[in-house]
Amino acid sequence: MSYFLAGRFHFSGPLSQPEQTELSFILSEKALHSRVALQLGCNIVKPLVHQILGEHGGLGGEAMFTFLLTGSPITNISDDILTYWANSIGESVDKIRSNSRQIVSFLKSIQETNSIAAVTLVVSEGYDTSYRAEAIPLDRLQDRFVELAAEYDWSGFPSVMLTVPLHV
Repeated sequence: MSYFLAGRFHFSGPLSQPEQTELSFILSEKALHSRVALQLGCNIVKPLVHQILGEHGGLGGEAMFTFLLTGSPITNISDDILTYWANSIGESVDKIRSNSRQIVSFLKSIQETNSIAAVTLVVSEGYDTSYRAEAIPLDRLQDRFVELAAEYDWSGFPSVMLTVPLHV
């Protein structure tokens, strides 16, 4: 089963179509600079991701963008960015920290834009319908990914929805 790291960018306020277009370019550039790939809204390749998010394939409206994060611009799942398999727990921790460092780097870089108030990250193995919801500060996100893998006995990640405020 494949992993998906999908979610929503929650805008600080309503954005016009030209503002959304500009923001989408900024987000895409910042994602690539952090070595993560970003699929936005109707450009999310797998319809399953829209089902996971309870969406119907659009961008999300004037209040948010839906997205999928992957470890490469040429993949449509998040396995690369959520990889945890290793020969030891120590190696798993190192892999998870390295990958989550890229995610945190991306989210820190978008803090500079005042257009996004918060990000909701949904971790899902395949299709799931229930997600434990948590609010977590950005500076704890990297450790939280490690804790989630440990909670799942180092055999993956639980289905979880993490809301990260970007402007506190």
